[in-house]
Amino acid sequence: MVFLAGCGDDSGTADPDFGVSTDAAVRTDSGPSCGSGTTECGGACVDTGNDPANCGGCGVACAAGEVCSEGACGLSCGGATPTLCGDRCVDTTTDRDHCGGCADDDGSVCGDGTVCTDGACEVSCGGSTPTLCGDACVDTDTNGTHCGVCDNACAAGEVCSGGTCALSCGGGTTQCGTACVDTATSLAHCGTCDNACAAGEICTDGACELSCPAGQTECGGLCVDLNSDRANCGACGTTCTDGELCSSGSCGLSCGGTTPTLCGDACVDTSSDRANCGACGTTCADGEICSASACVVSCGTGLSDCGGSCTNLSTDEANCGACGTSCSAGEVCTAGSCSFSCPGSLTNCSGSCVDANVDPMNCGGCGTMCAAGEICAGGTCSFSCPSGQTNCSGTCSDTRFDPANCGACGTACGVAQACLSGACRDLAWSPPSTVLVYYDSFGAGGEPAEIAANRMGATTVVSTSSAATFATEYDMGGWDIVVVNIPGSGIPAEVRTRVLDRISSGGLLNFSWWSLNSDAALASALGVSTTSFSSPRPVHPAMSATTNLFDLIETFPVPLTSSRDAGDNGDTLALTSGGDVLCTVDSATGPNITVVTNGGTVMVNGFLPFDFQDTDNDTDGVTDMAEMYVNQFAYLRGAR
Repeated sequence: MVFLAGCGDDSGTADPDFGVSTDAAVRTDSGPSCGSGTTECGGACVDTGNDPANCGGCGVACAAGEVCSEGACGLSCGGATPTLCGDRCVDTTTDRDHCGGCADDDGSVCGDGTVCTDGACEVSCGGSTPTLCGDACVDTDTNGTHCGVCDNACAAGEVCSGGTCALSCGGGTTQCGTACVDTATSLAHCGTCDNACAAGEICTDGACELSCPAGQTECGGLCVDLNSDRANCGACGTTCTDGELCSSGSCGLSCGGTTPTLCGDACVDTSSDRANCGACGTTCADGEICSASACVVSCGTGLSDCGGSCTNLSTDEANCGACGTSCSAGEVCTAGSCSFSCPGSLTNCSGSCVDANVDPMNCGGCGTMCAAGEICAGGTCSFSCPSGQTNCSGTCSDTRFDPANCGACGTACGVAQACLSGACRDLAWSPPSTVLVYYDSFGAGGEPAEIAANRMGATTVVSTSSAATFATEYDMGGWDIVVVNIPGSGIPAEVRTRVLDRISSGGLLNFSWWSLNSDAALASALGVSTTSFSSPRPVHPAMSATTNLFDLIETFPVPLTSSRDAGDNGDTLALTSGGDVLCTVDSATGPNITVVTNGGTVMVNGFLPFDFQDTDNDTDGVTDMAEMYVNQFAYLRGAR
């Protein structure tokens, strides 16, 4: 894939669209209910094996001019998807859009409810009923005639729940023994059946937790009153000395304030103390609190005690507005009042108030369900495209990079063009397929040249900090681009030897070394002379450059600014044997910092990419240094 980059440094996280190799040779080749073979991506069901916008995984978009085959971006089709139909690699024996052949040739587009099997459209199931049993599509998780598998019928009185026949339970409850319980709140079955909470605990979201009543605080697993507890007076762990009492959260010699009564050795408020409610020694039972010197059932915020049960009087149809006030059949309880109508713009659908403008289960009216992949907007079901994509005749397209819909639906690029940033451009170059990187000082997976190679869809990326591994891989040959990025140490002999070989053989080389000024012979071979500097300097596109490395494939702000300081920060460069200046420091007319030499095969960065590795001035989630390397690789491969 291709993206936009410039001159700078960065080591950000690898783009999720591409694999990233680490130290040694690591080579890379992955709402609605979607049927077998498709994946839900941003509200649409897609085949990540051949979808160029979601190649191998959601959001993994192939570059312009590439196709998606078996979940990997490349320049041709093969493997299990050998046929190119439009811009997709497909298997015409199974692809619904190109069944038996490409749709614009001799193939067919399978209709709703059918799949492509052996090149022919056949009946298919999907959505909420994904399994075909006989001639019917069913949900084997809930179907009583086909529970778990086809033709497994539940007995009388049983229901199919999660693909298993069981006692009929509803309303989000679970069968435990012969009872249906809510395992999110049941004290006897908290989280799972038979998991009972201990005395003094409550079940919250399926977990047993210590329940301290109002006015008490949990200290070391115990509920205490900080106003009166001598071991926790005013705060957990604050202990009163011998002969002192804790009253109103302070240690003293007598009771008073909000805890005026001495019970044993504690000062308490008998109007609210659960252990001394109304009088010393009168203890409230589990689940009760002491209120106005009397023990009463304790309910949480917004709930009321109705006959020993805590309920929400605003919505409980059996206790609507007040305990015992029941709504009639067909009524709902809204804001504590029973009514046949729902407030505002809501609609009563089988006792539930819904917004028919946006509810996909009741879109435009009760019972009108939107199909898989659709949303309800304005009371109408419509095809939904994920953020950043446009619905072009029923297909979600990223018009920034789609050659069939470049900039707008229906605007197609020519055969020798690619769609870049919504505009058709002549494609006179190809991205690298194999990239070898030698680096030091970066974390695994954080070297920006490695990130850039993967963003461009390179099929083989070897990124290593081992000079021996680099030498072995280099000697194997076949590398489109070789990168050397050394911000903090000397250049190993085996690496230096391969750099000189790369220069003399005319292979593409991208080079950066903080101490190039210490090796005049190497600098001469690279076609430059150097002047060292010590502090990071902002990088600009050179005014004289015919190609802008800040706006080529990737685009990011000028100037490229540093995010770190390695100390000795590189060298400004002077051309010694001809070449082109692409970037400068301090201004567009400042000293040279990125140059191309040796007939266009060698690119030298005088700045240290290490110093720029965290910079993301356009806040697009991709570091500017990785974007710069994308543009530098594209330039070396012929993009201008």
